[in-house]
Amino acid sequence: MDYLKIQKELLDTLYKSEFSKVHIYKGETDVIFTMDNIAVFIVPKEHFYIDLNNLKCIKIKNFFNVFGLEKQAVEASRTVHLRETEVTTLVKVANENTEVWLNDKILKKFGKNIDFKITNNKSPVYIYTKNKLIGCMLPTSVSE
Repeated sequence: MDYLKIQKELLDTLYKSEFSKVHIYKGETDVIFTMDNIAVFIVPKEHFYIDLNNLKCIKIKNFFNVFGLEKQAVEASRTVHLRETEVTTLVKVANENTEVWLNDKILKKFGKNIDFKITNNKSPVYIYTKNKLIGCMLPTSVSE
């Protein structure tokens, strides 16, 4: 994940006065935030360059309910299947048990060399790079 780029987007969201979209948690080793309630980003404190003390946003106590299913999640892979909608392109991520569709535009914010873990088609999809959790995002519902 490009830490500077994602923080620039965070500042852009705040600059547009979209404070209600931004939720931030400052943990011991990471800063965890969302800008759209679809994707959650985890940035190590040493790579987070924004002063949180003066940010006008919703500061939350934890994201544990979002990450609660991570231990039950099973590895999954990005497939070659795409689905075009009126708004965006969806990417299929699947394993032997389940499949989910993710918004490609949001998914690209996590970078290129990413891995996935999923539990079912309604729970968050956990996103990793080099076996380190860097975030999660909600799948998009699609009709067959």
